[in-house]
Amino acid sequence: IEYWCEVLRREDRPTAVIAYNEMLTHPVIQAAIMCGINVPHDLSVVTFHHEPAGIFGVELSTWLIPFRKIGDIAAEMLVQKIQHPEEVLANRILSFDFHEGKTRAPPSQSKSL
Repeated sequence: IEYWCEVLRREDRPTAVIAYNEMLTHPVIQAAIMCGINVPHDLSVVTFHHEPAGIFGVELSTWLIPFRKIGDIAAEMLVQKIQHPEEVLANRILSFDFHEGKTRAPPSQSKSL
């Protein structure tokens, strides 16, 4: 939390943070609250998770990772590779859905708090 307070008090502070997972949003949002920074109006926070997530009673704006689909495709590719070891498998691209949540907004025009 101390680190994020330091970052959020800088004049060149970020207008958005993308967190690897829901748990990593906790110190960011808590530091924003402590510094009087409004999420999402002054700071957007977005994360990745397998389902819509929330913190401090607020729905996080979340890229939804399709873990089940990833597992299904990985298993299919493994079977295909076992059956045809010499075959070069094509890359597979999966799309993620986005859950809007309440922690994302366009950057503020003014950074003064």
